[in-house]
Amino acid sequence: MGKKSFLFLFLLIPIMCFSQQELKLTNVNAPGGKSEGVIRALIGQNLFGPKKVKFFGIPDEMVFQRNEKQKSGRGLISYDKLSTLYSGKIYSSGIVEPYIFENKTPEELVSLEIIVFPKMQGVPYFLYLDLKVQAMTKTIGSLSDDAGVYASKLKVKLFNLN
Repeated sequence: MGKKSFLFLFLLIPIMCFSQQELKLTNVNAPGGKSEGVIRALIGQNLFGPKKVKFFGIPDEMVFQRNEKQKSGRGLISYDKLSTLYSGKIYSSGIVEPYIFENKTPEELVSLEIIVFPKMQGVPYFLYLDLKVQAMTKTIGSLSDDAGVYASKLKVKLFNLN
């Protein structure tokens, strides 16, 4: 079987920054391989007091997916989905300690509620997110053509605890 190239598109929408970022994962050269990419984002600036960070999304949309090619004219839409895991770190020099999470499924990620506390009250701080995304392709036996562009959607919201 020849080599397959993959292009992945990841949308991270930090609410505090009102921005949309794209992430290109590495190419996968063999079926059953995995691809990784890291995105770094500023999720809050000039923050005061403790904050809660929450990930939002529909778990099915947080998995890398693409529309399957139509093999019949029935008009049925199907999606090719890849196993997707998220790891990351929420950190700042102005908070007590970073929060680190590893290999979370989309369902586990949206259930996280991370609370960060500043080292000193009344002193502003910035809050950053490093997010590693890992997508695993199907093995040879699955008879799937995984090459193509995949998309995933995830929102990050920051809440006041006051």
